[in-house]
Amino acid sequence: MAVQLIAGYGLRLSELPDVTFGMSRDEVLAAWSGQRLHRPFVCGTSWSVGVDLTGVGIGVYGDDEHRLGLVQVSRLGVFHEPGREGLRPYEPVVFDDVDLFYWPAAEVADFLRACGHEVNEGGTGVRITRVLDLDRPAGHGCFTSATLWAPDAAFSR
Repeated sequence: MAVQLIAGYGLRLSELPDVTFGMSRDEVLAAWSGQRLHRPFVCGTSWSVGVDLTGVGIGVYGDDEHRLGLVQVSRLGVFHEPGREGLRPYEPVVFDDVDLFYWPAAEVADFLRACGHEVNEGGTGVRITRVLDLDRPAGHGCFTSATLWAPDAAFSR
């Protein structure tokens, strides 16, 4: 199953219904019915729904208006990067046709910059055009988490 983050839209999963910005908690629960769900925590959100897939955890969060306004996807477990032979299986996490967690962070940032995105780099993270934050642990060359923001999310970033 591929995980696709779409700016201004939300989350597309190849084998589950889309979860889009502006949905209510009940709409998300209905879309993902039959899945084993959990409640991840992010400070300042009104509600949350989470699902774990092969190697990645997904959390969606409601803003002050009780609408879906934030999507987080994270690699589950420790992995090794050299030569990528030690990577554990995980669902591809895609934004603008690049797997965010597979390629080295610098290459992902360069690719997104070449696609026309504003890329602001920090010590262990990158913000893409104020809609996507990418993070990696210190010492890792690849990103391990991505946060996609709704354009009109009613909570602070």
